[in-house]
Amino acid sequence: MYKNNCHICAKLTNKKDLTLCRSLLKTKYWCLEHKQKSPVSGWLVLTLNHHRQSLVELTLEEWNEFHILLPYFIEILKTVCLADKVYVAHFAEKPSYEHVHWHIIPITKNIPRQYRGPKIFSMLENKSLILPPKKILPICEQLKTACQKITNDFIF
Repeated sequence: MYKNNCHICAKLTNKKDLTLCRSLLKTKYWCLEHKQKSPVSGWLVLTLNHHRQSLVELTLEEWNEFHILLPYFIEILKTVCLADKVYVAHFAEKPSYEHVHWHIIPITKNIPRQYRGPKIFSMLENKSLILPPKKILPICEQLKTACQKITNDFIF
């Protein structure tokens, strides 16, 4: 179920801390958290609750739950973060991160043009752009409250 050299599996088993705000939402198959060391307030990471390296390995049940959840996450980021767009990206290619996970990133007017599209990930390399936790934690609380409404609508 978990792989030893996978940082995401280590996070799922509480051996490593990769996110700033743990468990905004946890369902049968997915765990939603805020990215640690994020340049964007509201940058979410949706992780499969067990190790799979490729989307082709997902079961129909895992896909179904993902497809139910994603529109809610987009609406939450639109409302809480005032996102004009929301990027959803999956690669799982970086060594030690070869675990199915999605980056769900709110795009607002204050994100410079040079970081739009796939270049959004280059923001992670610029340490001066990383937001301090005190700027992200209030958004995490709002996101957690919004996610609670999802669990009220569905039984996961």
